[in-house]
Amino acid sequence: MVYYYKTLAITAAIQDRLTNNILSASNIALSHKGYLSNNDSTISLDLFEEGNDSVYITTAGWGCFNTAQVQAVYHGRAKARCFFYGASRQPYSDATLYLTDNNRPLGLGGKTVIQGKAYLPKAGVKVAFVDQQGFSGDHLINGPTDTSNAKLPALDPAFQLFAGTVLSYLQQTSSSKDKNESFGLPDSSTNIFSRPVQVIHESGVLKIDSTKLHGKILVIADSAIEVTSMAHLEDIIIVAPRILFKAGFTGVLQAFATDSIIVEKDCHFYYPSALVLVPKKKVEVQPKIRLNNGVIFEGCIYTIATPKTVYKPLLHIDTKALVYGMVYCNGYLRLNGNVNGSVFTDYFLYPHNASLFENMVRDAEIRHHSAGDFGYWIKASTMVEVIVALVIIMLIFMITTFFFVNATKGGFTVNQAKGEGILEEYMTATREEKLFTDEVAKREDFYIERTVKSYPGEDALWMISFTLYNKNHERMTQKKIVLANE
Repeated sequence: MVYYYKTLAITAAIQDRLTNNILSASNIALSHKGYLSNNDSTISLDLFEEGNDSVYITTAGWGCFNTAQVQAVYHGRAKARCFFYGASRQPYSDATLYLTDNNRPLGLGGKTVIQGKAYLPKAGVKVAFVDQQGFSGDHLINGPTDTSNAKLPALDPAFQLFAGTVLSYLQQTSSSKDKNESFGLPDSSTNIFSRPVQVIHESGVLKIDSTKLHGKILVIADSAIEVTSMAHLEDIIIVAPRILFKAGFTGVLQAFATDSIIVEKDCHFYYPSALVLVPKKKVEVQPKIRLNNGVIFEGCIYTIATPKTVYKPLLHIDTKALVYGMVYCNGYLRLNGNVNGSVFTDYFLYPHNASLFENMVRDAEIRHHSAGDFGYWIKASTMVEVIVALVIIMLIFMITTFFFVNATKGGFTVNQAKGEGILEEYMTATREEKLFTDEVAKREDFYIERTVKSYPGEDALWMISFTLYNKNHERMTQKKIVLANE
């Protein structure tokens, strides 16, 4: 019986070590601050340079976000994880609002709220009157201000390159010799991110209805895509000149278009979603993105234009529409709803009766949320993965606790089990409070020595060792982890 419980305890210890190594590998992947290309890049590491802990990290870009696949190997056992992540420490990441300096002030009216740091034109901000109604708030800007430049901060070149390929995809599809050629839309398809991208081409108008698509899938239509509320889409990318989301759609995806993206009322896009408009150089009508009433959008919205773009794109966020994330508008932004995150725009646009007012905002809200609240969340590949991980952790805890209580001969004692719990508690506090200093903490019959040193080749990462000693100064156990110093 003792041997049996020892085996369970060893297995639990290995799983615990693999879990910490997965977290360490994830932090190493997250230490990359920029957008990645779409070509997979894999590195292998001897995590603590002791020849025991191997990790494999594969990273690549997928639309507006980066993906990482991390695998930890220890004593013949392996554990893996796949997730999306954004790019932190980008220029002007402290901005709630960035309005390009076009030699015009920002005019605010009604119940407008701008909470956080604002980068404004040299002309500043003023109260805007419409029908003899001005501004009803206490402060025009609830936060510090700074001066903006004549152009929006540039997007990451690697992301711009990916966004530019949207046109080439559509041109290749449109120039196909057989205009009726179609690879067909399956009723259901799942493609995990460790596999090559699955591409689905359609000619004409593609209607996605009662279809389940999940994972690394790229759907391209040369005319238009219509997505109904019956579609089940997760993590895929869709590309078409015109894209329409019918009322009530719910999902998580990225949409790239050249002419328009229309989101009807009461749609909900979960993080990490993206809407990207990349207009052609020559267009006859103004390219636009519109979020109608009741839309909730979590992620990033981009309208991208060049100096040669004839009609600057229009982004319209309607009344009672809510965006959690970043809005980047290389054109005109008509904001009637609310944004919890950041807004970067060349111009604001406010229509009233038969008039259009530039750089005016009325009855809208822009509130700053930190990166951890929206822009750089980590998303596990599926909710099932999260549930399974929690169940495994609970089982491991129950088994090891039972062993610690019962197997006192030739194994751990109850006191040593208590020490293990203290060590785990101390590691959790270090992760949450980001305590990156050497320290010795005395706890009852035990003491914990924490040593911190920079991770080789990575300035923003720390390798932290936790060593548990008993009152006789005998080392009981040691755990190591790599954490980000942010």
